[in-house]
Amino acid sequence: MNHYPFKKQGNKFDFLSQDEMTTLMKEYYEDRISMTALKAKYKLPQSNNFEEQFPWEKIAEICGLCNCQMVVVPHHRDRNSNKAVCSNCGHINEGLCTCGTCRDIERQTYLQEKKEREERISNQLELEESVKIPFDKLTAEEKISLGMLVRNMSSEDLTYIVPFSSKENWKNNKDFVLPLYKSKILTVHPESDYSFIGIKENKFKETILSFELHKMKWNINVLKENLSNNELYNYLARAEDQLKLSYEELFLYWKKIAKHEAQLYLAYNFNQVLKIEFENDFAIDNLLEYLTNHFSIGQIYNLIWKYTNNTLRFKEERQVTRNHIYNYLLKCIRNEAEKIIANSYNLGHFDKPKYIQESSFSDFFFSYILKANGQGYRITPSEIFEINQNNSDDIQEFVQFKTVGDYLNTYKFLSTNKESFKDEDE
Repeated sequence: MNHYPFKKQGNKFDFLSQDEMTTLMKEYYEDRISMTALKAKYKLPQSNNFEEQFPWEKIAEICGLCNCQMVVVPHHRDRNSNKAVCSNCGHINEGLCTCGTCRDIERQTYLQEKKEREERISNQLELEESVKIPFDKLTAEEKISLGMLVRNMSSEDLTYIVPFSSKENWKNNKDFVLPLYKSKILTVHPESDYSFIGIKENKFKETILSFELHKMKWNINVLKENLSNNELYNYLARAEDQLKLSYEELFLYWKKIAKHEAQLYLAYNFNQVLKIEFENDFAIDNLLEYLTNHFSIGQIYNLIWKYTNNTLRFKEERQVTRNHIYNYLLKCIRNEAEKIIANSYNLGHFDKPKYIQESSFSDFFFSYILKANGQGYRITPSEIFEINQNNSDDIQEFVQFKTVGDYLNTYKFLSTNKESFKDEDE
């Protein structure tokens, strides 16, 4: 055994002579005479731990901690011999020792290493917060996202953003949060739980931190004139009052939310209805890009629901492969969408299914930016452009085009946004 639970030497057998003790120990260990017979022969008192009354064996070894003599404590005859132990402090020189002194040393070492680690993390977090992002440099999308975070995920004293895992599904909102983190608009708050922060050095001996992002508290690393932190949070909570969004900016954020919501519903239908693991790839992203140029979120729900049911029947009847089912569903949705657009058919709006988790970003955008409240999932791309009714020239310019996709591919829009929205198949 690695360590003998250190106790004082027993004295119940002290009345025996040295020769009697030597004979008793031989009969106990070597001859294995029963303890009942030994107690009767030597008139020994009752003792639960018979071997603890034997004398300790003194050896020449010295304790590495206190320089006292080491001893070997007698063991039960059915167990292995004990290792040498210090007669003073119970320390074991070899192997893992769990004596009080060693435990104290281990704890002090742990506390010192923990302190040094936390200081390194704290210093690095302070360094990352030292360069503030000017509020005027934020994009409209970033301002909207910050407004949502402040309204829905602020601490009670408005000093930080609470961990995302504490309020709703992290996976459903990471597409909105990660860009803020990567742009240093959100930085890890120094009051976060450091046990969820990894630390290492790169080849230049620079400290590199890694985080379990959904378990961090967050600081809004933004500078707005002379506003205090509390004033900044209050200002961001009213951000929609200060935002002067163009219809392009409104549409781009709506499109991001629409693709996000449609992807969640499509993933549900793959995973739960078709029993096929959902993987977001180029084909799905291309399809959602196309659909969100022409349909409301509710209309996209309609298409996904209808053709998931058709695909499920196709799957059961044909017993085809996973890839065949995957391509069949996407092709059916695309073909139906093109038919509806070409013939100007009406497509009904579905409400958001209750089993798909609510998104704070969607709710904030529909309620506070578009002022659409419960109708947010029924807004079509064309209606996004009609929201800014004050800019009549812009509205007139838009209606010259047949579809939103046509408008988005004009030189005027691309010169600002640098990215083409293609309705065609690749």
